[in-house]
Amino acid sequence: MKKSNLLFTLIALMALCSCTNATESTETEIRCPDVAKCTQENDPPLETPETDKLEFPFEDTYAENDFEEAESGVVAAKAQLTYVTDGDTATFKTVNGHTIKCRFLGVNTPESTADVEPWGVRASAFAKKVLLSAKDWCLVNDIGVYGKRDNTSSQRNLAFVWYKTNEGDWRLYNLECVEQGYSQRTLFTDSSALKYLAPFQAADERGKECKYRVYGDKNDCTYDYSDDVKEVTIYQVLHRYDELGITDTSSGKMLHITALVVGLIGDNLVVRDVQRDLDQEDDDPLATLYAYSGFTGALGSFVGVGDIVSFYCRATTFGENIQLSDLKKDIHGKYQFEVLVDASEGDDYGQYIHDMETISVPYGEDFTSLNGYVSQYVDIDIEIREIANGDYDDDGNIINVDPDNPTKYYNQSEKSPYSETIYGKVRGTKQYCNIRIDGNCTPKLTHNNFQVGHIYHLKGYLNPYYNNYQLAMFNNTAKYHYCTEVTDA
Repeated sequence: MKKSNLLFTLIALMALCSCTNATESTETEIRCPDVAKCTQENDPPLETPETDKLEFPFEDTYAENDFEEAESGVVAAKAQLTYVTDGDTATFKTVNGHTIKCRFLGVNTPESTADVEPWGVRASAFAKKVLLSAKDWCLVNDIGVYGKRDNTSSQRNLAFVWYKTNEGDWRLYNLECVEQGYSQRTLFTDSSALKYLAPFQAADERGKECKYRVYGDKNDCTYDYSDDVKEVTIYQVLHRYDELGITDTSSGKMLHITALVVGLIGDNLVVRDVQRDLDQEDDDPLATLYAYSGFTGALGSFVGVGDIVSFYCRATTFGENIQLSDLKKDIHGKYQFEVLVDASEGDDYGQYIHDMETISVPYGEDFTSLNGYVSQYVDIDIEIREIANGDYDDDGNIINVDPDNPTKYYNQSEKSPYSETIYGKVRGTKQYCNIRIDGNCTPKLTHNNFQVGHIYHLKGYLNPYYNNYQLAMFNNTAKYHYCTEVTDA
């Protein structure tokens, strides 16, 4: 071939490639339109063609069905949303009064509770925005295909969640979550009755192509990608939460805390400062917080009451109470969990303040308010009472009973491990203060340790709970005398 002909051929091929690439680029831009960048105040919505065209077929049948009571087949049941945990988990009340926690099928959003990952806070905020503003909810599952409950937690039901907008449209949240790029698809098995796999696949393919959010965009403007760690006290966490903590517009800062373990609730810690902040007076109580360690890590196997520990975490809220979460529990590596002083080996605490004393709450005529004892390790006298109209159950739902005909003095969760609320009031007052016993406590108190009308001297962690207060009890190790009956009342 002559050089001139070869040159012409190369030019033609380059032109063809350029044209083809331009066509492909244009098609990609059509399928993947640009969206505004994430800002602290707003995460712009993406198009949701698959969710928009999916129809809700259960309008005439869902209202009378109870999701918890179904054991097989396809179930579509009305439910009342009570609490959104994060982007893929929420709590509902069924038509027959069962309170159930649901893990959403087909999605697995980044963590925003026990751990915190990029896009996790945004996914949680999206779930709260659309689900909490809905007019109605329907839980759907094909139990024979997907199973009834999550294998990792027998307490969580598996469900597709349909919600009804204020405009009257039904939308499948699980599919919308994938289309919005807050979760990659985790649905790989189809139900011949529901037929959700195809739209999930289409949403997943578009997410991979467009690289929106969890599919490729690393720029979650709410997440701190830096290695910046804030050395803080618990007092600073409580008084600088807006700057340090997790909100709907921030994943919070990575914090490094040195603290005294004053109590254990399962494998979770209640920790107290080992030094006073510069803003505190010498006689001010040392700040205390609950530290949630999640379902893994087994901190209770090597951490004891009275230990001084050093750990990395973030500050968040649960039920509007500030707590520590996203605890790094590895005993090696960059974010190492360390036991600086082991209480079982002696009492040499060096520079650290080792204050294991409880703060006493007055009762009777000396009592004024529980407000000044919030987020503290306290001792308090509680009189056990029978349930009253307007009380809240373990999941924050109002219990409606006839106040003139009380039924019981405690409320127990429906499934193991059994958490319990024992209803009480501060001795000699009308101030309600309930007793909360976490199902993971070991050893654990139960309602059998209490009797109506009897008074008990208790030690635990005090926090507001909706309109009342509750005292969270620790692992009931006998030598600490967390619960003793008052016999001289």
